[in-house]
Amino acid sequence: GAIIGTPASMAAAAIDASLVRLVGAIFAGQPSIARAAIVTGRASAVAAEPFVRHGTDLLDFAELLVLVLDGRLGDAAEIGEHRRRERFTEAAGMWSYGAGLLHVHAGRIDLAAEAAAAAVEQLAWRDFLGARGAASGLLATAEAILGRPREARAAIDDIPEPLRDVVTARLQTVEAEAWMLANGGDPAAGAEHIAAALGPAMASGYTGWIALAAHTAVRLGHPLPVIPFLRTAAERSDARLVALVHEHAEALIADD
Repeated sequence: GAIIGTPASMAAAAIDASLVRLVGAIFAGQPSIARAAIVTGRASAVAAEPFVRHGTDLLDFAELLVLVLDGRLGDAAEIGEHRRRERFTEAAGMWSYGAGLLHVHAGRIDLAAEAAAAAVEQLAWRDFLGARGAASGLLATAEAILGRPREARAAIDDIPEPLRDVVTARLQTVEAEAWMLANGGDPAAGAEHIAAALGPAMASGYTGWIALAAHTAVRLGHPLPVIPFLRTAAERSDARLVALVHEHAEALIADD
């Protein structure tokens, strides 16, 4: 075991603390705080590699998510796709999930389905972020957008029971179900379905993910059910992504 007080063990404790701050900032939609946590975590991540081998990968992935919060989804998607096609590593599932998430929101649905399917398989082996449920929900979302409800439902049913109530998995599943309702002829019901899930999610503080989920209702042409959540999210977050989604919803409501 580690000897308490050694440089490596102290660095491991420091990287753990940085990652906690970092994850909290990203979920809360606070990219400025996340950037500071990444900077302070870099040196500790290198020193802590004997105990936290994936620390550097997590910081790299966090930089990708900060690009997302900055509204630079296209740039982030290119990075995610490149990283997921590198030689197989323990972080492969994380990068496949990130690439799939970005492809969905950049409108590259075939690529999203491919990356999400890879993420589901890879995260069953190594899952540093607890993203296995969200990856299955993401695969379901891509399948639903592509008009394949049977495959979408199978992906949802594949989510392990303990992961179904994780906020990221729940929101992603709700997005998939909204697309199925929309493609079945009732986009308004899809938007209401999303809004019903956002109330409990707001209490979690996952502001960035709430904005992405709410944007599905906006894309379906029904922003009214989610606009209260987007207004609150925009007040809480300094992320350009959250502001853009909020502005899109307000513009649609104003017919502008």
